[in-house]
Amino acid sequence: MNKLHLIRILNRLLLFISFVFIIFYFAIGQPNYSVDEAVNHIGEKALVEGEVAQVSIAQNGNIYVSMGNKFPNAKFAAVILSIYSNLFPKAEELEGKRIRVYGVIENDMGSIQIIVRSKSQIKIVR
Repeated sequence: MNKLHLIRILNRLLLFISFVFIIFYFAIGQPNYSVDEAVNHIGEKALVEGEVAQVSIAQNGNIYVSMGNKFPNAKFAAVILSIYSNLFPKAEELEGKRIRVYGVIENDMGSIQIIVRSKSQIKIVR
């Protein structure tokens, strides 16, 4: 085995280990909060998990995925801005499902929410 071949093997091994670390970090390393806990973690990048009580589409095209309770008493919402709504053509099908939403937890005038800009930010748990 020559040195060049050994270097290639070591590079591949390092790449594989880096990939496993990244997957592990994103799968386990992110804080995971319930809908009720999210209010105590404003500004954090985290996963928020809960049952979807209602999905509604505003006149401006934004999609509001209300969790915990229906609007206007939702404890938390995943807000899909209208410019990203094409990524969720069947958003209504989330109603009644348990989901995880990933992103920065925000407080918009008392509404606790995560702005969704990518399909990968919402995962159906069951």
